[in-house]
Amino acid sequence: MRSLPATSLIALAVSLSLAAHSPALAQDAPAPETVQPDAGDEPPPATEEEIVVSAASLRGTVDTPAPPVLELSEADIAAYGAGSISDLIQALSPATGGGSGRGGGFPVILVNGVRISSFRELRSYPPEAIEKAEVLAPESAQQFGYGPDERVINIILKRNYASREVEVEYGQPWDGGYSTKEAEATYLQIAGASRLNFNLEWNDQSLLTEAERGVSQSGAPTFASDPDPALYRSLVSDTAGIEATGNFTTRLGGRTSLSVNATFQRDDSLRYQGLDAVVLTPPSGNPADSVLRTFGEEDPLTVDTRSTTYSLGTTLDTRLGDWQITATADGNHAVSRNLIDRRIDPLILAPLQQQGPGGTLGIDGDLGVLPDAGFDRADSKTDTLNSLVTAVGRPLLLPGGELTVTLDGGYNFTRIESEDTRNPGVTTSLKRGDLSGGVNIGIPITSRREDFGAAIGDLSLHFQGGVNHL
Repeated sequence: MRSLPATSLIALAVSLSLAAHSPALAQDAPAPETVQPDAGDEPPPATEEEIVVSAASLRGTVDTPAPPVLELSEADIAAYGAGSISDLIQALSPATGGGSGRGGGFPVILVNGVRISSFRELRSYPPEAIEKAEVLAPESAQQFGYGPDERVINIILKRNYASREVEVEYGQPWDGGYSTKEAEATYLQIAGASRLNFNLEWNDQSLLTEAERGVSQSGAPTFASDPDPALYRSLVSDTAGIEATGNFTTRLGGRTSLSVNATFQRDDSLRYQGLDAVVLTPPSGNPADSVLRTFGEEDPLTVDTRSTTYSLGTTLDTRLGDWQITATADGNHAVSRNLIDRRIDPLILAPLQQQGPGGTLGIDGDLGVLPDAGFDRADSKTDTLNSLVTAVGRPLLLPGGELTVTLDGGYNFTRIESEDTRNPGVTTSLKRGDLSGGVNIGIPITSRREDFGAAIGDLSLHFQGGVNHL
């Protein structure tokens, strides 16, 4: 077992965001939608000289200094023709990949303005459940405890929605040879802040061999009576898999919500790697007249793989005063097993090869029954844990708007253990922990909304610092 040395990494980032728009255009902007304030929020008293208008922010939106770079309504989402939210996220990749060197990986996903523990919580939802989708400005990721090179997508779900879906798919190439099959059943119920979702998916893919596509390789047997190895070499493996997911979200009190999601997944794969073979020399002893014989079609060489994964994630979101506190944790336990057929030992074939030159074995005769060479086994276990707690507050009002402060802390852990019979007595064990903490401060300099330096536009300054202890 190797231990990784403890290392401290310090990351600092300062970003400057400027939205340059003509002040004249702001005069033509539509009036904001008026929304009734939440129950229990008392508006400030009005005096005889002033009129006070109170309104709550739109449900599920995120209050950020910079407006979203892309907003999609229900009609816009339907125009993408996505069959799932996964397909929709992929279709939005040009907007989330970002320019200016920004990261093009999988974006950070928010649901109704709240970070989720894992995309598993959302991926089986149909796109019809979305009321609105927002691709936030790049600097918004820092507000949720992530780096400035990540993009954020906020998905606002419909307040009330229910669906039951069954999908069946079958695919086959024009030349035949193999097929793909998939079946999926999904249940979703959204009732205000509560959500319940179950998803069951099964898929199967049949074997495709080199012989079915006319692939020619060296190593074909000399005699047509011997089995053709191309029949036992796969271009496409024989695979099957099943996945079951459950998601539950509820509100605990007036300002606290809890989400829990669990997933079980199993995948099996069988790959063919050909047949055993032996080179025989004829009784004449001339190596130039040697022939290649193949055998073992009743037990071809294969790699049999099975992987099983258990996943559990949770999100707790609450408010303490003016601070929004969000805690997420996501854990995975994966077990993988590989059975690899051995080729027959050359020492076992040596007596068979010696019979040819002596004339005791016909060069095209029956090779007889040869012993089973057995198989090797490789096992691995992988455990991962990702957790993050963020606190977002606006403790100070400046002329350009509210000062935004984000505090974050998290712990990530990975452990891998593996054994292989090809390295007997050797167990590999690797693990790594990452303890992190950070702070992000967003300072508004000018603002059109606050009418402070409106001629310049929206200008803000962001300071971010973080420490990682490995």
